[in-house]
Amino acid sequence: MEFPKGHKINLGRKHTEETKRKMSKSGKGKRHSEVAINKMREIAKDRIKRNGDMFSPEIRLQISKLLRGRKLTEQHRRNISNAMKGENAPSWKGGITLQKRIIRKSFKYKLWRESVFERDNWTCVFCNTRGGNLEPDHIKPFAFFPELRFDVNNGRTLCIECHKKTETHSKRTL
Repeated sequence: MEFPKGHKINLGRKHTEETKRKMSKSGKGKRHSEVAINKMREIAKDRIKRNGDMFSPEIRLQISKLLRGRKLTEQHRRNISNAMKGENAPSWKGGITLQKRIIRKSFKYKLWRESVFERDNWTCVFCNTRGGNLEPDHIKPFAFFPELRFDVNNGRTLCIECHKKTETHSKRTL
């Protein structure tokens, strides 16, 4: 049986421990030729290292297209969020971010925001405009009532224009 060039005849086969030892022993002491080393070096230039796996630009593009638009579970989203916090963040500058900004960027805040929008059916509660540029608003101010920051009953959905008209927008009452 003839195989095309580059076909790996043993790919996917299960080998016993004894066979693995024999294959390892037969390969010991053998060196790659200079031509083979240069070929491997050229192939490696087009790849990036990520979590121990090597991906060529073509494969990275295929993976990107495959994953685009997928829905992540809540647990997966939380794991991604936690993995990129603090010193693990790409633009970490030693903990200079204000506390209110940390809270507003947190996964818990994002869930609160989504819950408020869903409860109000993505509609401004003042002018009944559906969709568009909506913002969640804390009925009792974020700064004065920290215990109510993530309470869905303390939130309402407003469009930007209606939000600007509220008493607490942009620290008017602070």
